[in-house]
Formats: sequence, structure tokens, C-alpha cells
Amino acid sequence: VVILDVDNNTVEKPEHFSDVEQLPPRVVMSLKHILKKHTSGVDDIIPKAFLVAFGSMIGNYRDFFRKSDEKIVFDEEGFSESKDKHSKPFIEQLLHFQHFQQFISERLAVINGGKGITDLFEGAPRDLAKTAALRLKAVKHRTKVRRF
Repeated sequence: VVILDVDNNTVEKPEHFSDVEQLPPRVVMSLKHILKKHTSGVDDIIPKAFLVAFGSMIGNYRDFFRKSDEKIVFDEEGFSESKDKHSKPFIEQLLHFQHFQQFISERLAVINGGKGITDLFEGAPRDLAKTAALRLKAVKHRTKVRRF
């Protein structure tokens, strides 16, 4: 549970919930940064911020689709093992959540049905990568400018 108080420009969690501590620190920092930075026009910023955060944690899930007999299956163990030490505990819990299992099952059904997946979530990791690349390019450019 995360509470975004737009009026006071704060992001907090109730004391009796500890789920924020289970998220990787970089994800929490990113969420706080995005949500504090965008206090006006929050209609779509909040869901997009969480979508990008979630995408940064599980966006590579399709890399762990494996062919088994005549269908595609999800390699949970490989997916979990691919995560860093900060993300792994959260991911290992997430694998057992009904919502995540449904997310994977629905995608496998589409792929096993011979169709492609093109929804908002699939674009989030790609958009995140583009943004990171643009930021890196800007930092490199600023560094070059400072040398002159």
C-alpha cells in the first residue's frame, strides 16, 4: 500500500503495511521521484508511474517463455534466478500471487493461440529503456560540453 498525497506532495506508507520495504530500493526511489515531480495533471501520471515501475521489475518476463512439447510455458525458476539480490525476494513472492499468475496465463493463452501481445504493459519496458537511453545521451552530451 502506497499513499500519494498530491495536496501535500508526499508519498508515504501506513505503518502497519510493509510491502514498500519488499520492493527493490531503486523502484521505490524511482516511484517517489516521478510522483513528487509531477504534482499537476496527475490523471495519468500515477498509473503510468506504477506501470513503468512494475515493468522495470518484470518487463523481461517474455524472455522466460519456453517451448515445451507443442506449447509455450513460463520458466518461473529462470525468471526468479535472473533477478538481482534486491529484486529477487519480491519476485519470488510475486510468482505466487494470483494476479501475477493470471497475468502470465493470459499472455501464454494469447501466444499459444498464435497471436501477439500488444497492450500498454508491453510498451512500458520499451518506453523505460528509451527514456534511460535518452537520459544517458543527455548526460554524456553535458559532460562533453563541460570539457570545453
